[in-house]
Amino acid sequence: MTAVVLVALLGACTPLDGRSPSVEVTLDDSAAPGVDAAVPWWTTTTTEPTIDATPWTSSAVAGAPFATSPLAPATTAAPTTTAPPTPVTVPPATTTTTVVAVPTVPAAPDPVRAERDQAVQRTLAPLGSERSRQVASAALQLVRFDWIARLPGWQLRFHQGRPGYRGLTFIDRRVIEVYVRDGDTPELLAHVVAHELGHAVDLTYLGDAERAGWLAARGLGRGTIWFPGEAGVSDFASGAGDFAESFAWVHGPLGHWSGELGPPPSLVQAGLMALLSGTA
Repeated sequence: MTAVVLVALLGACTPLDGRSPSVEVTLDDSAAPGVDAAVPWWTTTTTEPTIDATPWTSSAVAGAPFATSPLAPATTAAPTTTAPPTPVTVPPATTTTTVVAVPTVPAAPDPVRAERDQAVQRTLAPLGSERSRQVASAALQLVRFDWIARLPGWQLRFHQGRPGYRGLTFIDRRVIEVYVRDGDTPELLAHVVAHELGHAVDLTYLGDAERAGWLAARGLGRGTIWFPGEAGVSDFASGAGDFAESFAWVHGPLGHWSGELGPPPSLVQAGLMALLSGTA
């Protein structure tokens, strides 16, 4: 059976009839001294005493009244003029802001991101042309399906154009090959990638019951051949091809449709496909 399916898929995505086959966060002023004229406290007698010019000094005779030296003749001091104080200007306070540089701690490496980057590099590695790598890299960004996480064990590889084929899915090796042609655009190539991923999703998640449910939802009889190649049926005319092309319609750039069994899937059918393949 493996051989039959392999042969079937090898011939599955051959372009038909010239159509674009698809198999995407800042000093106080004082009053002038006055005249100090003090009168001695002693009293006069009938005999005028001889006045000793020697100044008196304080005595410590017991019982003697407290004596104080007579004051020197009073003099009148000349008034003085004091200049008004010079205004003092106080400079405004200043504020100094010091900026302290905080060292930047590099973020820890993300192992998941590193693994995904390596997977993408392996996918692009077989391409020899820089333009082809740019187109293929842009195409991968347009595919709205996490194939690295949802298809463990599968490998996706880009190769230079191959006559007669746009993409092939090898069941036994679990390898998808997509062939890049000189005139490919990221949108067209993304559709091819999404179509082949649809085949891998089919082979990984769907069984006979899920496939029968898909055919019924699409209005196709149970007698519809599922795998392309059987009885000479092409990919786009088989159940597997219809599922893969519908998968590409939902997960790739809109506008590309090559299915032969019916129109692009409705919203209801797209929802069913997500449930059947565990991608909801």
